[in-house]
Amino acid sequence: MFGLCGVELFDNPPTTEQAAQQRERPAPKRIGRASSSVPERTTGVSTAGEKAQYDEDMQLLLRLGLLKTGQVLRFPQPRKGLTHKAIVQSDGELRFQNTRYHSPTGAANAAAGTSNNGWLVWRLADGRNLDALRAKARREMERK
Repeated sequence: MFGLCGVELFDNPPTTEQAAQQRERPAPKRIGRASSSVPERTTGVSTAGEKAQYDEDMQLLLRLGLLKTGQVLRFPQPRKGLTHKAIVQSDGELRFQNTRYHSPTGAANAAAGTSNNGWLVWRLADGRNLDALRAKARREMERK
């Protein structure tokens, strides 16, 4: 019998006694979710007839004048020596490399080729990100 990291390897099939000992051992602890009582994550994708929150947020930024149609947003990636540019469309979508994206995150993921939070990475010329604008817009709406 050989042992490796708590796993026993046998040259021969286990004897009845060894098999009984293995059945009596406690089950190994699981790492991760312990139960299914934790709610499943939502994908953020709207279903038919629903508008996704980010669509409304981009349109709100336009309505309040915090963003303007045709405004250029930048997504700097200094380690790669790149700065991506997207243009704000009149309906709140972003156009990146002649493709329109419904969300800032979709455009950011296309630009970087990896998963990114577009609200954090797309920036205005003054350096503020979209998330800061969204927070400002929500504060203004709460005052009304």
